[in-house]
Amino acid sequence: MYDTERLEAIQALQNALAESDAVAVKAALQELDAPQIIDNWGEFAPEHHLVILTLLPASEAAEVFSHLEEDEQTALLEALPRWRVKELLGELYLDDLTDTLQAVEEEDPELAEEIKAQLDPETRAEVEELSEYEEDEAGGLMTSEYIALRDSMSVEEVLRFLRRAAPDAEQVYYLYVVDAAERLEGVVSLRDLIVADPKTRVREIMNPDVKYVRTDTDQEVVARMMADYNFQALPVVDENGVLSGIITIDDVVDVIEEEATEDIYRLGAVEAPELVYSRSTVWELWSARVRWLVVLIVGGMFSSTILESFEATLSAVTALTFYLTILLGAGGNTGNQSSTLIVRALATGDVRGRDWWRILIKELGVGLLLGLTLAAVLAVLGYSVNESVVIFDRIRENFRKQRRASVTEVIDNAITSTISRTIITHGCTQMMVLSMLFLGGATLHYFAVALTIGILFGIYSSVFVAAAIAMWLGVKREDLIKPVKETDETDGAVV
Repeated sequence: MYDTERLEAIQALQNALAESDAVAVKAALQELDAPQIIDNWGEFAPEHHLVILTLLPASEAAEVFSHLEEDEQTALLEALPRWRVKELLGELYLDDLTDTLQAVEEEDPELAEEIKAQLDPETRAEVEELSEYEEDEAGGLMTSEYIALRDSMSVEEVLRFLRRAAPDAEQVYYLYVVDAAERLEGVVSLRDLIVADPKTRVREIMNPDVKYVRTDTDQEVVARMMADYNFQALPVVDENGVLSGIITIDDVVDVIEEEATEDIYRLGAVEAPELVYSRSTVWELWSARVRWLVVLIVGGMFSSTILESFEATLSAVTALTFYLTILLGAGGNTGNQSSTLIVRALATGDVRGRDWWRILIKELGVGLLLGLTLAAVLAVLGYSVNESVVIFDRIRENFRKQRRASVTEVIDNAITSTISRTIITHGCTQMMVLSMLFLGGATLHYFAVALTIGILFGIYSSVFVAAAIAMWLGVKREDLIKPVKETDETDGAVV
């Protein structure tokens, strides 16, 4: 559906909801699928959420419901009619149903027990078994709705079995082979079954080298493993190798989003991995941010102590104070860059905690090179600004010394006396830039070219441009220096 058509359908649904027209609401819902409703869920008024979940087909309502926040799920389960709650939960996959009931149990234990009482005994037992695992472990992500095969089955028997069992399974693209004790032996894809001879045994086409995780494996490891091997599903076994369930790719996508959000919060010194900004109070946002800010302030005190040791230098050369904000800002930006790179490397498994010494040495080297590079930039920029200031100072000084000279002669003398100093200082700077140009690699190559252009044209032109502007404005001696007040030779005597 094109965006314009989607927007029209959303608008039609909003209008129907505002008019409380159930027929029109049903008609508008038929023009939208579950993902589109999920994307625009926040645009509907809270009181309309109940109407949408009530009038949607049960399967689509369950898909929308499974993507909502846990607190909103609890509120909707309390408000929806009991018959709709039963239909809704009946359409959820076991892992989603378990997560929902765990969230409800934290908010309203009585409601959770009421909902469990509506489940059939088999489903309730499976939910309680899945509830025993931690949410951030493989056991908390897996579902027990999978299809297991025996290696002695023929392809024809498997396909006949799939026609009966597939509707209740979460995925059928990969089927897992177990022995009589339910221990994992291999995996076979649906594609291999379709192209194989009907009389072929499963053991002949299965892959015995199957990748799996344990029930207590961390969810981040699971997500990385599925991303590395490009799996659609991953089997989960217990400590005895017995197949306990499978983890599907949709659950891993949620894990990746959670982990990425947590990493981003850590980069911003926010300690609240489950924080949802739109639903957070001022107090929650304050508590999530204040701790690290206090730590950063304490760390900033050490920086103040370091600056204090240069008090005499700053007092002697006042111009250095103008660069303090630049240095502090560069330090903060450099720290953000380092933390971003290292946290991302830790998240992807590129480096580990035991590599801290190697990271420290590398960052010290990078910091040294960055310091030299930024010092060169500040030197060039400082010289550029300085030359414009120097030429005006020379003009003002010459007006005072060369009282009989014309304005043109004064400016010409200022340029001549300044240009020699400029050539010497910037010649030294250019030598350093040339070393960056030839030895700095591809990145520093273009940077050095830019600095060279700035030195050869920008800095020298600033001298002549400043002089030309002074002449164009018609600068006179009286504009830059105070006129000398003539003294009265009579010393105030009156004849």
